[in-house]
Amino acid sequence: MTEPGTAFGFLGVRIVGSEIWSHGRSTRIRRLGPLRGARAGTSGPARTVAAGIPVTTAGLTSSLQVAGTIFVDFADGSRYERALRPLAVPDLRKIEAEIDACNSLADAAD
Repeated sequence: MTEPGTAFGFLGVRIVGSEIWSHGRSTRIRRLGPLRGARAGTSGPARTVAAGIPVTTAGLTSSLQVAGTIFVDFADGSRYERALRPLAVPDLRKIEAEIDACNSLADAAD
């Protein structure tokens, strides 16, 4: 992997050409799979405030916490996933934008 590629920090992946590679300081860099047919997303987000009370209202302060998994599914059925650390509301929008951008690149590769 010599090309810089496109990095997705929250997902923990880098797209180089038509391949997806792991990316991050604490991650051993390895080829994860082809971009074609890949799909990024989140699962199991439990939105709660600090007291652990479920929240469904948008526009809350930074006390909103999210726990779940962020992942990339590949066409062969394999999955690369990372746990979501507690994040503030603005980071949730960044994660969604990153997932959309990654999925757009995968759609263009099909």
